Amino acid sequence: SVTILGVTYRSSGVSADMWTRLACDIEEKVDRARTYALPLAERRYLAYSVFCGRLWYLAQAVLPPTRFIRRVKSALFSFFWSEKTELVTRPVVCLPRERGGWGFPCVDIAPTVLQLKTMLKILRDEPGPARSLALYFVGHSRRDLGVESPSSPGPCAETPPPDYRRAIQLFKRLEERAPQLDVVETPTARLTEVLLEPQISATQVELGDSFSWSRLTSSYLPGHLRDFEWQRGWGVLPSKDRLLRWGVSRTDECPNCGNRETNVHAVKECVVARTFWRVIRTSFHGLGVGLYLLRGRCPPGVFVRLLFAAAGYVLWRNRCCAVRQARRSRALWPLLWRLRRELVGHLEEQLFFLGEQEFLRRWSCRYLSVRDSRIELRFRYLDNP
Repeated sequence: SVTILGVTYRSSGVSADMWTRLACDIEEKVDRARTYALPLAERRYLAYSVFCGRLWYLAQAVLPPTRFIRRVKSALFSFFWSEKTELVTRPVVCLPRERGGWGFPCVDIAPTVLQLKTMLKILRDEPGPARSLALYFVGHSRRDLGVESPSSPGPCAETPPPDYRRAIQLFKRLEERAPQLDVVETPTARLTEVLLEPQISATQVELGDSFSWSRLTSSYLPGHLRDFEWQRGWGVLPSKDRLLRWGVSRTDECPNCGNRETNVHAVKECVVARTFWRVIRTSFHGLGVGLYLLRGRCPPGVFVRLLFAAAGYVLWRNRCCAVRQARRSRALWPLLWRLRRELVGHLEEQLFFLGEQEFLRRWSCRYLSVRDSRIELRFRYLDNP
């Protein structure tokens, strides 16, 4: 055997032991990371950059076997969902954040895309040993790849090897779905998104287009609020209507008003939610609260995103307390003070890390100011009850 740039080859091809060692290494890293309570965005970062970093490197030269892909895919999604039920389909999770996903690594598509990009770079490169071998293995399919034949064509394979065949088929699919994209220049994540689109149902597309993903799951928000808004956007919060379908709850009645509880009802339509939002609309007039409640559109502005996400989270926590205590929880003042704590807590953390000048540049709002290195939040209903 011989090892070239970390890849072990034998006479039969890439060593199977190499893939076994890599799978074990990924699983060990996943097991260590499970001990930490991480938000979904950080889980995605670990999976993409730390767990799969070596896989992306190897995939530029060789395709991983199917057994390896299944094993790694299972470990990664188990880590993403904390070994719980997967509430959103895997293709959706792999979509970019602006379309309702997290950009989670798609280990069954991305390696093939990486190999295709490497093959096209070699075929479009200057003449050399690598290009001659690639032209031989591609054979007459070079026309399908848009590669010009050399002036003195040499011998070529009658049938391309399996890896080359898969790459050629993938190129044809990309040409069919997105002919305007240059495979070599386009980022792998964008090409993967194009290939994932047929796996997204029409209902998921409609739901994904109706939610302000980029704003309500913004990186400016704390992790627990981003996770909450993402689950709310896909309607997978464990409301009573969902628990009834699963056989976990005997009824779908809202714990605070008795009406049928859905994800939307819990944070917008319940009598507690309506009163709560009315106070927020009065206290933070001019921030687009009415438009958000009526059409679900989140106005621009970092503080507005934090306000809406924190308000929804506070309402959901109040609903959960009512379920746990088996009695209604309608008191308004505790909800408003919890909202204030959520807002001020995150804003003070941002002030500490950014400094006053950068903080005001990013978070500037007429309801927000800094005095003596302390956050001053003008919450009219609490300041003047």
